[in-house]
Amino acid sequence: MSKEETRQALLLIGFTNDEINRMAVRFKKLLNLTPNTIELKFNELLAQGLNTELAHNFLVYTPSIFGMGIDNIRQKFNILRDIFQERCTEVIGVNPMRLVQGPGTTAARYEYFINQNLTIDEIERNLFITRPQFKKRYKIDL
Repeated sequence: MSKEETRQALLLIGFTNDEINRMAVRFKKLLNLTPNTIELKFNELLAQGLNTELAHNFLVYTPSIFGMGIDNIRQKFNILRDIFQERCTEVIGVNPMRLVQGPGTTAARYEYFINQNLTIDEIERNLFITRPQFKKRYKIDL
């Protein structure tokens, strides 16, 4: 496996050389991944309900998704689907970095919000804030 083979795999999926270069700056290990890994991660986003354009945009914006395990990606989508149902893709689409938050953190915060009787809109606005912001706002470390 070479970096050039990985670059070719990314080009075949539809990324431009400029996008690949930007992604490689944001996620240093990108070009060290195998072409098979690249394809598997892209296809997993499609399997989770994203269309090709949205999966492409997610990966350009958040290339670290390429470094996540398939089970981890599935867990993240499953918990977000449990919370936001049919709006899951829309909620993630606002900021693909939301997929970086661990499923345990998401679950713990969601449970906390439910116990506090927050509305789904309030949950959406506050579920993905940074840990220091969350601690300051809610006086709890989740």
